[in-house]
Amino acid sequence: MDHLPRTSGREEAIAAEYRKHSCLFLQQVGVTLHLPQATIATALFYFHQFFDLHDFSHFDRIFIAISCLFLAGKVEETPKKLKDVIFSSHKVIHDTFHPQQKYMQLTIESPEFLDFREKILFGESIVLQCISYDFVVNHPYQYLLQYLRKMNADKMVAQSAWNLVNDSLRTRLCLQYEPQKIACAALYMASKKRPSDVNFWKDFNPDVTLKDLEDISFQILELYSDQHPLKNELKQTTSPLSGKNGTQGSPKRQSGK
Repeated sequence: MDHLPRTSGREEAIAAEYRKHSCLFLQQVGVTLHLPQATIATALFYFHQFFDLHDFSHFDRIFIAISCLFLAGKVEETPKKLKDVIFSSHKVIHDTFHPQQKYMQLTIESPEFLDFREKILFGESIVLQCISYDFVVNHPYQYLLQYLRKMNADKMVAQSAWNLVNDSLRTRLCLQYEPQKIACAALYMASKKRPSDVNFWKDFNPDVTLKDLEDISFQILELYSDQHPLKNELKQTTSPLSGKNGTQGSPKRQSGK
């Protein structure tokens, strides 16, 4: 269930943009640090959990994102030294928000470095409280690999589905749907098939419905521009169940286990 008070459409749109861009930032820092995708995905899950309980206006979303990444590195046994996280994050912040300015490297003795360090450690402590020290996260990747093997999918479909799972991490889907359903939806989108028989997908997951697949698909597609070919293709397809272009699923918070 949702935890934040009911907000206006404008506030929801702003929050969605904050979420999307914060997740892109987190992913970029993770790539810069050469962290595995599983670690980045865990960090994103923590980030979504945190801002499912707290308003974006109450916390610095950038430092919460960095704190989630620092924590996830330890949880997934791919830890990075705090100073390396700070240096990489500082550079990505510059390149993202101040690209026109000359970059000035931080030094460990500088007040800015110490302030950065304090904010990350504080952020880590409040994220830990938020997730109640429940570190375990179940990601869609393992299920997607199973489905790809069962379907004997080609490399193009496999890569597309993998990318869609990555993109789904910039949405609240991980809090709304089980990872198995997200994996099914990614394959559903990547294969560009719109089966009229929903039982086709029960071969992968007996609990998934076409309604689930469409809602997950359209939430992912909302990340893309209107010019994205996959968005245009799927928006033109009518649901044989609902008779319209997408249905809103019932958000269900996942524990991460």
